[in-house]
Amino acid sequence: MKKLVILMIGLIFAGFINAQPDNKNQNPEERAVSISTRMTKNLDLNKDQEKKVFDVYKKFFDDMKMMREKAEKNRELMQEMNKKRDNELKGILTEEQFKRYEEFLNDQQRPNNRDRRKEGRRDRESSAPVK
Repeated sequence: MKKLVILMIGLIFAGFINAQPDNKNQNPEERAVSISTRMTKNLDLNKDQEKKVFDVYKKFFDDMKMMREKAEKNRELMQEMNKKRDNELKGILTEEQFKRYEEFLNDQQRPNNRDRRKEGRRDRESSAPVK
């Protein structure tokens, strides 16, 4: 009996996992179709509403795709600029000075990361329910 219950729970859980759409590999239009179809079904949208919802989500997913591409390009550009800066500094500084410069950069970055983590913790703590 226990095995049957466990099997049933496993099958139900597997069904829930399978029911989640995998939008990561879809293009913006496919994602818009998917969500507008689900919204039509769940919200009883008429044809006009379905078309407008599709248009809104198509634009949204197109914009999101462009932002991701732009962010990736900006990240790559920033990395290239940092490498160029460091190569120029290598020609100016002695080996010892450059090592200290790299340590200086690491020290500059660490407090910022530490502060961000603390801020995140404070935000979560302040939003926690009061007992």
